[in-house]
Amino acid sequence: MPNRRKVLIGLGGSVALAGCTGDTDDEEPEEEPEEEEPEPEPEPEPEPEEETATVEFTVENTEGEPVSDAVIGIIDEGGLLTDDETVTAGSTDESGIFIAEELDQDEYAIEITHPDHIDIQDNIQINSNQEQHTFSLTSIVYSMDESFVVDEEDIEITVVTALRGPEFGPDEANGIFQAIEMEITNVGDESVDIGHSLFEIEDAEGGNAVYEPDSGLSAYLEHGISGIWETINPGITTTIQIIFDIPAEVTPDLVIDTDTRYRVELESGVLLN
Repeated sequence: MPNRRKVLIGLGGSVALAGCTGDTDDEEPEEEPEEEEPEPEPEPEPEPEEETATVEFTVENTEGEPVSDAVIGIIDEGGLLTDDETVTAGSTDESGIFIAEELDQDEYAIEITHPDHIDIQDNIQINSNQEQHTFSLTSIVYSMDESFVVDEEDIEITVVTALRGPEFGPDEANGIFQAIEMEITNVGDESVDIGHSLFEIEDAEGGNAVYEPDSGLSAYLEHGISGIWETINPGITTTIQIIFDIPAEVTPDLVIDTDTRYRVELESGVLLN
């Protein structure tokens, strides 16, 4: 059957077609609001890098001359020098200079050692990125006729004569006799006892051998140590002679056997019997 459309005529002359679709009053569904994405957390600010320092160490002797091959140990925050605590270490060059790099600006303990000088232990504070520190070492190696003070014993020593020869008195040397004459002054406030055990000879060319005086020959020396020791009162200077029997090939240095081990380079004449 054919489709029929009904025509409806309403009041006011408006015409509508039945069965046709027109505008409707249905509302469109509301869109749900989109969820807001959380704002990203701010990235943490990078910590400022600690400034480091380059430090130049200069090592001199008491005459202001550079000391080469001095070993410098740098220890963080002070304290005694141990392998675990050492921040850096090195040796001075021919100009007496050692440069340490990338040190934190901090407090450090410094130890400086050299076989011919008294060790130094000190503390420094590094406050800038470029610093220079100078240290003075006291020599422990002396020449004949050069006076030096042995702090551990409160005495001043000057070696005035050194003689060598194969015989002395009735005795012949097993090697060669080395006789030494020195002047010793008590610079302290109490008497001191000086014995043979204070003196040794070592080979200036190296080696571990240590030679002790021949106390039995003291009787033949005009100023030999009589008995076990010689007592020197404060302010008194006395002459003391000692003699050693050492191998002829040894180049002798007199060593004062204290913690510091002062050394005198001997220039020997001929020992006459």
